[in-house]
Amino acid sequence: MNFKHVSILIICLLGNNSDLLSQNRKETQRIDNLMMQIPDSSSISTDGIAGYVRSHFNNENDRTYAIYSWITGNIHYDVNNMFSIDFYQSKNDVVSSVLKSKTGVCLHFADLFQEIANKSDIKTYVILGYTKQNGLIDHIPHAWCASMIDTIWYIFDPAWGSGYFQDNSFHMQRNLKYYKVEPSSSI
Repeated sequence: MNFKHVSILIICLLGNNSDLLSQNRKETQRIDNLMMQIPDSSSISTDGIAGYVRSHFNNENDRTYAIYSWITGNIHYDVNNMFSIDFYQSKNDVVSSVLKSKTGVCLHFADLFQEIANKSDIKTYVILGYTKQNGLIDHIPHAWCASMIDTIWYIFDPAWGSGYFQDNSFHMQRNLKYYKVEPSSSI
């Protein structure tokens, strides 16, 4: 194959890739729009959210993105209580409190994601551990999720995916960097 053929092949592949990216953006926008329309009566419980997700999305990939979209668009990081987690509070009480207040810390985001995902027929576990910050293991614990989508495990961090900290305050801004991460790249 000569240079001209290789160039044409690369252009074709890039063109197809941009079409796929464009289709993917259109699909995620469609899902985001549907999740913004969830009735208030459905968003007060994980059963209601999961029911809405199951009735609007047919595959695990779309359902998982819908859950991530809803949580990162509706739950704010609770800066004031980030170091005062009540480890004795039941998971049901935690999830209920987060849905009522629309705030939580990493463990609450992870518990909520797991609860909705499992009720949406997506096998999901909460992972507790430590993160690496600036090349060093951080001393503050963190929580995120692992979900199986179409027989493949992925990492989801809805807390970090919901925004960022700046000047001691939290700014909501969805970040897909923490959505559907391959475990090998997050470890």
